Parts: sequence; structure tokens; C-alpha cells
Amino acid sequence: MKNDTLYINARFLTQPVTGVQRFGIEITKQLKKTTNLICLSPPNIIHHELAEELEAKIIGRFSSHLWEQIELPFYLKRIGSPLLFNYNGLGPIFYRNKLITIHDVSFLRHPEWFSKSYSLFYRTFTGISASNSKKIITVSEFSANEIVQFLNIPKDKIEVIYNAVNHSADTKLDNLIDGKYILTVSSLDPRKNLEKLIEAFKLLNREDIKLVIVGASNKIFNQSIKSIDDERIIFFG
Repeated sequence: MKNDTLYINARFLTQPVTGVQRFGIEITKQLKKTTNLICLSPPNIIHHELAEELEAKIIGRFSSHLWEQIELPFYLKRIGSPLLFNYNGLGPIFYRNKLITIHDVSFLRHPEWFSKSYSLFYRTFTGISASNSKKIITVSEFSANEIVQFLNIPKDKIEVIYNAVNHSADTKLDNLIDGKYILTVSSLDPRKNLEKLIEAFKLLNREDIKLVIVGASNKIFNQSIKSIDDERIIFFG
């Protein structure tokens, strides 16, 4: 019997919200308005109100990769192997009826940015999961071309869905910087190219404009980039 329900890998409900999780949250909210979907989550949820809003279904007892690679695909196979939408990379590697989202392949282009274990894991398994998925979603033409180059995936298997702004009419504009400023929202991470952004801002040489950087800290890189002595550059965590 055909299953017209779209299943969502809602592991993002168990993770702190960065760009990847935000992508998954917002796409799921919009899909829920028009699509019959079920969100499947591990039990270790940290975003309880969101889980309630999405009517998430908890399956299994594990968390993290064990849940995603063992319990999630076993559950899906028991109910007829329906289509699964994954927002953050691999999804269940050997489950074939799936869509996966690859935001970038920086772990292949710049493995030095990551721990050896992280880099090895994703270098080993991303190609497998990409090759056996129905479609690959990514967020830019640049990323699509890199997926073709590094993973040898046909371009017609890739769909680009651009990131967008949340157009909330209820957003409160608190704690704004006085005057003109340039705002960037990004983790303080080497792969976000913040050093080049700061270099470009300094070339602007405008005393009346500030650079406001909003993002979570990243250990050593965070300390070095925050040591920049320029009162026009403001950091918010």
C-alpha cells in the first residue's frame, strides 16, 4: 500500500540551534502547513515546545548516531519504508528511500578545520548516503557544484533550496546598536571566513559604521578573533 506521508528525521529537536538546525526547523514548519508529515525524534529532546508544536513522535531509546543509524531505519522498514527527509547530512546511511541535505562539503575541501574522527566519519559515509538517496538538497549553486566535484554525484540529482529570512511581524528589535552597522550572524568558527570579513571591513575605513558579529563561541579561534583591537567591531554571543 502506498504511503503518502512524509517522514521527517527530527533529530534537530535534540541539538542546539545553529544554521543547520534552523534550516530543518523552518522547513518543517512550512511543510506541516501543506503536507501530511510525521516527525520522528530520539527521546533526548531539548526543544520541548517545538516538539509539541510539530507533534513529534518519539521512537527508540538511543540518541545521536546510534539512533539515526540503527533505530530510525529499523522503525521505518517495519512500517513499509516510507520517504524520509533528512536535514543535516547523512541520515540513515543504508536506508534508500530518503532525501538528504548537504549544506556544504567543507569536511572534504578543508579537513583540517575538523577533528580527525569527525572528518574521517563524514569522508567515509557521506558519499555512500548521497549515492543511494533519492535526491540531495543543498542551499546554493556553489554547494551543488562542490557536491558534484567531490562526491561525483550527477547534477540532476541535486535540488537547491535557498536559505530565507523568517518574516515574523512580532520580532522585537531589542538592544540594537546606535547608528549604522553591518550585521553578520555566524558561529565564531574558522570555516565561516570571519577573518576575511574583518579584513574587508577594515578596508572600508568608515568610522561611522560598526561591524556587529553575533554567534556562538568556538574555543581557540573565538579567543583569537575576539582579541582584535578595534572598537568598531562588536561581538555578541
